[in-house]
Amino acid sequence: LYQSRTPLVGCLLFSLLGWLTTAIEAYVFLWAMGSPVDVPTAMVIQALLLGVKAATFFIPANLGAQEGGTVLIFLGLGMSAEAAMAFSLLRRAREILWVAIGLLVLTWTGWPEQRERRT
Repeated sequence: LYQSRTPLVGCLLFSLLGWLTTAIEAYVFLWAMGSPVDVPTAMVIQALLLGVKAATFFIPANLGAQEGGTVLIFLGLGMSAEAAMAFSLLRRAREILWVAIGLLVLTWTGWPEQRERRT
């Protein structure tokens, strides 16, 4: 780490890119819902949601906590609770979609234990 900072910088840049991508996702979701916000507001929403997720890590899948946090954040920013719940449901649907894709890929390629037995 001290001899070569390239891996650290690369990791930080990819982390920042991922965070910005989720902020843009929030912006697109809100725009599609008819609640247009500017990009800085979408970034604030995403940053606060990351705080909610970090604070409620012990709740399985953050069920309920993520939605409640989203409602509080939206109300604090002068938006409606209905928009917050719709936004939360869109994000949950996105999570479910990616989990389903991952399970399909695992089923298609084989679970790790099955791959080890084949070799």
